[in-house]
Amino acid sequence: MKAKFNVKISTSAISEPEPMASMEMQVFLFLASRMDATNQLFLGAYSRKEFAESIDTSSQYISNAIQALKKKGYLSVIGKGEYKINPSIAKKA
Repeated sequence: MKAKFNVKISTSAISEPEPMASMEMQVFLFLASRMDATNQLFLGAYSRKEFAESIDTSSQYISNAIQALKKKGYLSVIGKGEYKINPSIAKKA
């Protein structure tokens, strides 16, 4: 059985200085729900495609949102398909 975690998100951190666009927020919340206790997650091509289909968009649109989140400092890349969410923005509760 997979352990469930609650995620705390700083509302001030996601609205300043560069607020997230609607799609970016949707992608960020999806990523935050998949992160482990160290704020890291893996999002392979299959997961990205499956998520894109679930919200009726393309994998490329998801990739663009991830790029925007990286540029704004909400997450960083730690390896191919591996990300770390900025702990000042979100963390496991």
